[in-house]
Amino acid sequence: MIPFLNIRFVDILDVFMVAVLVYYLYRMLKGTNIIRIFWALLIMYIAWRIFAVLGMRFCSQILKRKTLPRRSRSPGRRTRG
Repeated sequence: MIPFLNIRFVDILDVFMVAVLVYYLYRMLKGTNIIRIFWALLIMYIAWRIFAVLGMRFCSQILKRKTLPRRSRSPGRRTRG
């Protein structure tokens, strides 16, 4: 056993349960467009984080506006447009 790793049975069970959950979720959604949408959003999110870490503010702001949901306005408030 590696001395600095402290792996418990609960940790192994946790990983196994997450793997089973992801597998069944994938099986349920396989063949639908949801998988493509998920991958596209994931790629956009990863790109946004990379741009933010590298300090590319312009690209980061563009992707931030496209990937993160906007805050909803209160129903009584209107804006001019």
